[in-house]
Amino acid sequence: MSAGNTSVEGKQPKRERWRMTKLALVYSEGQRLTKEEEQQILDEHGVEPTLTREEYVEKMSEEWADVGAVLKDRREKAHLTAEQTAYRVGVSRSTLRRFEKGEPVKSAKVLEAAYCNYLDFIELLRETRPLRMEAEADVLIEIKPDDSVFLLRRIEQPIAVVNFGGGLEANLDAAERLCKDQGLTTHILD
Repeated sequence: MSAGNTSVEGKQPKRERWRMTKLALVYSEGQRLTKEEEQQILDEHGVEPTLTREEYVEKMSEEWADVGAVLKDRREKAHLTAEQTAYRVGVSRSTLRRFEKGEPVKSAKVLEAAYCNYLDFIELLRETRPLRMEAEADVLIEIKPDDSVFLLRRIEQPIAVVNFGGGLEANLDAAERLCKDQGLTTHILD
């Protein structure tokens, strides 16, 4: 039998081949190293031992919980439901909820990236919405410091000034009613 072989057919079990490759462990002729010998080699080479799934989950759970909590907070601030977000990200609602709680899910890094990208997209969409509404409006409404309201064509040419002296709300209502009666869409400039 050649060095490193541990089975009758001359092949190592898959897990042992992986560990040898991953950790560069040396096996003696036909025998596995004991845990103590393996740990000594790992210590000499400064290599961390392979974590079991349970150890890995325990090690990462705090980080996952932090990431999930931040993304859940962003989702809630954007007034998005878990169902909407899960659908857009491409996972089930329960998977999204587990991810938000910091529980292990398959492809957590991919889910994290998709979740972040979706929330970034929603935020960008909401930031640009007033610009799109302004471009689609027939008439722009500009509020002046004295509470008078200017009605402007899209090229910002004044077409009317509304100031009844009744305050901003009354002037806005009158301006919007005037435009609506004419079949014009409006947008209030910030």
